[in-house]
Amino acid sequence: MNQSFKRDYDILWQGKWVKIISPKDMPYEMVSELHGTGNAIVCYPLVEKDDKIFLGVRKEHCPPYLMKDKEDRLWYTVITGMIDEDDNSAEEAMLRELREEAGIIANDYEILYHKSNCPNTKVSDIRNDFFVIKITDFEIEKAKGDGTKNEELSKTVWIPFENVKTLLEKDNVDWFIISGYFLIKLILSKE
Repeated sequence: MNQSFKRDYDILWQGKWVKIISPKDMPYEMVSELHGTGNAIVCYPLVEKDDKIFLGVRKEHCPPYLMKDKEDRLWYTVITGMIDEDDNSAEEAMLRELREEAGIIANDYEILYHKSNCPNTKVSDIRNDFFVIKITDFEIEKAKGDGTKNEELSKTVWIPFENVKTLLEKDNVDWFIISGYFLIKLILSKE
């Protein structure tokens, strides 16, 4: 684990994947990831086909989202994953997750937007590297996931970007899709 905390903290609870910590100098409880570096990537992959831009979207079996749902269903989200200790960079982790979750081997791509080390929520110490990429040359293979049951139940779908706004009306869409839509719309308007 390669986390570089700047404050001393107490461990209130620890499981296999996360721990609950509280900084010693302020009363606050938060989730701390134990996997990899403790940081993650968020990827919004775009591909162009037949003069249309498509966004890679995950239909994901996500247990935290299901805790407040009556039915077991897939949630629309984006490609995300932890930055592993053997990843040389956040970009390398992003390409690995793109391959694992979408089956896309990006041979040529342009990073349209990258925001590094960005906090994602007030209840977690996790930091994200956000990527919007336009993939211009790629190979396709069967997405393998990370080997978990949740990944087996999930899949990546490619939605024409012009249809993503309609997707936002669904009640099983997470914040990453909502915020990503407006970010991508802004980026594409400047191209």
